[in-house]
Amino acid sequence: MIPMLMSTLHNDPSALRAFLVKQDDHALFTRIVQLFVESEEGVQAQLFELLKLMLDPETMDQPVEKSGFLELFYDKYVDRLIGSISAGVRDEPPPFSGTPEKTSTDPSRGNTGSPVPAWTLVKTIELLCFCAQHHSFRIKYYVLRNNVVEKVLNLMQRREKYLVVASVRFL
Repeated sequence: MIPMLMSTLHNDPSALRAFLVKQDDHALFTRIVQLFVESEEGVQAQLFELLKLMLDPETMDQPVEKSGFLELFYDKYVDRLIGSISAGVRDEPPPFSGTPEKTSTDPSRGNTGSPVPAWTLVKTIELLCFCAQHHSFRIKYYVLRNNVVEKVLNLMQRREKYLVVASVRFL
């Protein structure tokens, strides 16, 4: 699926964007974002490039295409990306809860207690950085309205240094 979408984006990105916007339930776009958040590192890297190509305003021909596609992305899908960032913060047990902190035993997750792997968070932050560089008012409004800076700053509690550096780069 990903190579076919990449080929379509390289040849005619407007057609794919128009299809994604006009699709009734936006099933394909939903699946792309869902896979981006939930998949393994290799698939996620491909989906990252796919999303960057789809969201690149330089390849959007008409202002109508820019506004419609970006409006769909910011209305329905950025929240899912930010949700993964919120879930990526170490979950601390409440004081005196009597239950020990449950930590992940998967070494790829860094044993932080977070259900979200560090590479997912880094790619999500990189995508937000791309949006901040290319989408001007939309991402700025979204960041201010939804307190994204605080959520990204909370990721600095994680042990993975590359994740901390990605958080600083976003700021």
